[in-house]
Amino acid sequence: VLFRSTMALLHLGVPSTDTGHQLPGGQPESGPVPEAMLHWVNALRRERALPELNLEARLGSRLDDWLSRVANETAEDTPPGILDKEGWHYPRLEYGLTSGREAAQAVRLLVNTPTGERLLMDPSMSVLSVGLRKFERGVGFDAVLLMLAPFERLSAEQVREIIQTKINEQREAAGLGPIAAAPGLDALAQRRVESVLASGATWE
Repeated sequence: VLFRSTMALLHLGVPSTDTGHQLPGGQPESGPVPEAMLHWVNALRRERALPELNLEARLGSRLDDWLSRVANETAEDTPPGILDKEGWHYPRLEYGLTSGREAAQAVRLLVNTPTGERLLMDPSMSVLSVGLRKFERGVGFDAVLLMLAPFERLSAEQVREIIQTKINEQREAAGLGPIAAAPGLDALAQRRVESVLASGATWE
């Protein structure tokens, strides 16, 4: 029997026994590994009535490179340069390492660890990206599953309400009365912001 040195799952805790999470039944795997992993992770999340994840394939090559550097012990602790399509850092980013001969085995191995279960079953996450590194010998791969929570797309009215609530919470803690909204001023400020953003002009 050939044994290999793997970097995966070193910090995830003791794997569960065979009585742990089993993957739901489904069609045999076909197609690229990241899509197959998305399929199995979403199957597990559906069983718990959790929202399904979307695959962000755009980040895959960056994660592949990071995983290779992890194997060579030259990588940063967290994958660098993980930005959304607008160039912003994601407000939340977490990842787990796993390995397997195929996607189903890798997902099952990850979800049957304490950290892996928390990661894959996090209801606040909505995006999955996958990085891969093929075994140097034998069939299979190491993988990193990156879970992301993008910025929420809120309306101007929702943002104003959130900001006002936070300000009034701080004022109440300081023994001050709440501030009230001024719809006329809000509308004027909103038109000014939209005009500046549309024209590319600088603030004065």
